[in-house]
Amino acid sequence: MWNRKSICIISFSPIYRDARVLRQIKYLSVNYNLFVIGFGPPHKDWVNRNDIKWISIENQSMQGGELASTDKLRNIIPLLKSRLPNSWITESIQSIIQKLKLLLNFFILGLGRISPKFYEVWYWKPKYRLKALKYATQSGCYAFHANDWEALPLAAKAAESLNAKIIFDAHEYAPLELENRWYWKPLFQPMINYFLKKYLTKVDSFITVAPAISQRYKKEFGLNSQVILNVPEIVFLKRKFPNANKIQLVHHGGAVRDRKLENLIKTLALCDKRFDLNFILLNNDSKYIESLMDLSKSIAPGRVKFHEPVISDKIVERISEYDIGFYLLEPNSFNNIAALPNKFFDFIAAGLAICIGPSPSMAKIIKQYGCGCIAPSFEPRIVADTLNKLTMDDILKMKEASRKASKYLNAEKEMKKLLNLYNEIIK
Repeated sequence: MWNRKSICIISFSPIYRDARVLRQIKYLSVNYNLFVIGFGPPHKDWVNRNDIKWISIENQSMQGGELASTDKLRNIIPLLKSRLPNSWITESIQSIIQKLKLLLNFFILGLGRISPKFYEVWYWKPKYRLKALKYATQSGCYAFHANDWEALPLAAKAAESLNAKIIFDAHEYAPLELENRWYWKPLFQPMINYFLKKYLTKVDSFITVAPAISQRYKKEFGLNSQVILNVPEIVFLKRKFPNANKIQLVHHGGAVRDRKLENLIKTLALCDKRFDLNFILLNNDSKYIESLMDLSKSIAPGRVKFHEPVISDKIVERISEYDIGFYLLEPNSFNNIAALPNKFFDFIAAGLAICIGPSPSMAKIIKQYGCGCIAPSFEPRIVADTLNKLTMDDILKMKEASRKASKYLNAEKEMKKLLNLYNEIIK
């Protein structure tokens, strides 16, 4: 079908808005044909392209695929149906089914600590994984790119059947991904450790997103990995000079409660009136966003604005309208301590000054390039004091330092590493 060698990329995420995977697809497609398996619709840039074949697999838990089950159950409870609103019954039964499925998953994972065969049962139970395996095996690709730990067992199985190569993108340190949640360490951590120990020795190359994460994998699994940073493309933007009386802070990304975005608002409330805060948040938790809006009205009225999100490849241009990228990622987990997140590099690419707490991996880069300020604590009063001490000259120097840093921290340089890895394993 294709006159070039092909790579199968497997990512159990909505790839059309997954910035890291989209960058990998863009750069790999220059040299290779791609067979991409994931959730959601194809990205607009793939339409009418012969070198990228997109396979969408439905994740029923994401797409509301339980409706057929709830319809069947509703038909066997006519008494409730006659006395209660139809929508209430559907929502209630669907909620009950989802909770029962969650309990069943937890039970299977618990049994995995007795026998690992239950981890295999848990992994291969969802239909979307079996569907992905079928397409991956049929792809006939020379190599498989497993995006995150969930894709690794599947990629390894497909690669074995085709005698193909594997590159594993681990992103963060997977065994501690959600370590702050009560169920993670007793249930998910041993399961992920099981799959990593089983399959990591079968990969031909292994990449992560930060040096500290790479070092942790080396310590725990004895394997070397290459760091490929989550950096965006270089965007050529006009310099924007701050208004000394209205310095604009910006934070973008997911509305995730664990990130404690309320601390950004509490900090702003303690800052000089010359500072305003702008949020550009994905609406993945509307109730949380509402609570942030309520807090803003209460303690910083008129100083916090909430804006509509934009697609990932437009975010750098969008945030370049502001002055300071603002991120307080509390060190309440290993991955948070080690983090070098997308938004941090987006701030640099957008030519912004940056304000963070004492996050060691991000702080190291800020010190290297001089592109921001590092508060000595995550406590809002201390962070506010750090911001209040900034002069206009400080902010202008930091913004210029970010522009210079983007010449070294960009997708073109980082994706060359990935291309080199594939060029080495695919002869």
